[in-house]
Amino acid sequence: DSNTEWLGYDNGLRDLHPGVLAATNQGLGLDICDKSTDGCTSQVQAMAYLLAFKPDYDVDLVSADPSVGFDADFGDRLDYKDGEIGYYFAGSYGRDTNHRGNALLDDSSSFVGDYDRTKDTVSVSGYGVLGYEFDSGEVLSKTTLLRSTDDVTRETIGFDSEGNSQDRYILEYVERQLLSQSFSGFKEFATTGFDSVLDWRLGYSETDRTEPDRRSYYFDLGMFIATPLQRRWSYLNEESNDVGLDLTVSQDWGINNYATFKVGGLVSEKDRNFDLYRFGVTQKDLSVSTDASNGLEDILSIENIANDAFRLATKTTATDSYRSTENISAFYLALSNEYGEDWIADIGVRYEQFDQKILYPNAPDSDNEIRVDAAYPSLNLTWRGLDEYQIRIGYSQTVSYPGLVERADSQFYNPQTDEPVLGKPDLKESNIENFDIRFEHYFGEENRASLAFFRKNIDNPVEQSIAETTFDATSYDNELSAVLDGIEIDFNTSLLDTNKHGLFVSGNLSYIDSAVGLGKESLSNQGAKADGRPLQGQSEYLANLQFDYDHFPSNQKITFLVNFFDDRIFKVTRNNDIPPVIENGRSTIDINYENIFSNKWSFKLKAKNLTNEPVSYSRNGNVIEHYETGMSVSASLSYEL
Repeated sequence: DSNTEWLGYDNGLRDLHPGVLAATNQGLGLDICDKSTDGCTSQVQAMAYLLAFKPDYDVDLVSADPSVGFDADFGDRLDYKDGEIGYYFAGSYGRDTNHRGNALLDDSSSFVGDYDRTKDTVSVSGYGVLGYEFDSGEVLSKTTLLRSTDDVTRETIGFDSEGNSQDRYILEYVERQLLSQSFSGFKEFATTGFDSVLDWRLGYSETDRTEPDRRSYYFDLGMFIATPLQRRWSYLNEESNDVGLDLTVSQDWGINNYATFKVGGLVSEKDRNFDLYRFGVTQKDLSVSTDASNGLEDILSIENIANDAFRLATKTTATDSYRSTENISAFYLALSNEYGEDWIADIGVRYEQFDQKILYPNAPDSDNEIRVDAAYPSLNLTWRGLDEYQIRIGYSQTVSYPGLVERADSQFYNPQTDEPVLGKPDLKESNIENFDIRFEHYFGEENRASLAFFRKNIDNPVEQSIAETTFDATSYDNELSAVLDGIEIDFNTSLLDTNKHGLFVSGNLSYIDSAVGLGKESLSNQGAKADGRPLQGQSEYLANLQFDYDHFPSNQKITFLVNFFDDRIFKVTRNNDIPPVIENGRSTIDINYENIFSNKWSFKLKAKNLTNEPVSYSRNGNVIEHYETGMSVSASLSYEL
């Protein structure tokens, strides 16, 4: 292991030897001949390149350490001239091991068996705020560092669709980091008859994702098959710059009438560089034993490589690496009018230009671009003619753009399912119309209940689907349209409020009926019966419930949380003989306890996923995968300086 993994860093153990990239045209090809020439690589050199790959394949059974973590924060406000300077800094570290228990696969069309999957996650974060507040304004600086590293090992044992025994292995190590710096502020202006506020913001962020030496391979009938083995290195860097400015002007007009006018703009630019290199092996000497009894490291031994039994193979495609730019320019106008004591009308429009380009240095013919230029209006009307009640009616138009992962012609892996994700370059943006009406009731000091009815009309919704080229991969499709009709109940209420006890309850329940309209191609792939099916990823029922109990004399608090989602389509099929994959609905229950037992000390106890209800997926009513994430209990002790 790398001796810095406990910090979430690989110290170079998994690095790709630079000589390999130089010799293989960045992983795109490797020509081997008997002697080294300008046009090809000698057998001896190719052997040396393969030996540069560390022989780390086999997995062992080990016991996980308990999860640990700590955090610290401090801050203060200081008088300075005519205002105050404030600062706040916080940092945290955590390491957690997750294991999928009783994980089973039962899909006769692809694989039947069970698997073990563990994930060791190291999380490090830092946050700092420095600000100056004065009579008519404020200036803030915010710095954020978020870092998360996952070390995943997966062993799958079972049978493929032809009934052959297979042992599949994945070893993955991914480092993710976000560093952002923002400056923001506002300045108030008061002139005769007008109150004005100017808000501004500047932002810079840099995102890095490093995936060094992801290894995947399998044994078929107890024998190693060279062709599927893949070792993969990917490096992503994205820089983002944002500038925004808003001006708000308010004025009283007439008796009990008040108007607020807002105008603002935003410019956002993102530049991404993504490099991906994939390698494998080919077996040149078929007489060499590939019996997997002693593991893969025994087969891909130094001796076998030196005897040219196995050679390095390149698997990188021309579209694996890409460069992208994403630019958004937006401008909006909004007017809010309060008419007397009963009416509020909000009207606005947002004009937006969006441009996303994906460029492939090794395959310029595959370059593609999506451009959108449109205006999106909104209108909201509020009536509050009764003391405890009000009604809101709203309409708006919005847009959802496909992301780079959804459009890039490069291979990724889903971090939850470990399946390949294949982008679709010709995806379109989704235009959305929103209608809603909400009835709200306010009673007591902290009590609220609301009932809302809403509808969404979506053009070109993007859905996750099974890929065209392979049944074990995920891709995306635009459908023709989708309609969502829903009802939502939301409430907050205090059931008990005395000098000693407090009981607060909040929650929401949603019913959503969704229907997708399929185009000609989707009707051909999915069948006419699929027209009008639910939208992928949308549950019919959603619910959340929270109880908070406080015992004020002892500074103790207990929070009880319940979350539920109903069945939803996980992946749409492209074959009308095979139903879609359904993620089965489930509930989670969490309990948090807090005790502030002195002016300096506090104790927290958290129990998550108490029911340990399995995550499961089904097709045509039959469960094809399920696993348990387990119940977790954590405790923390805090001291305030």
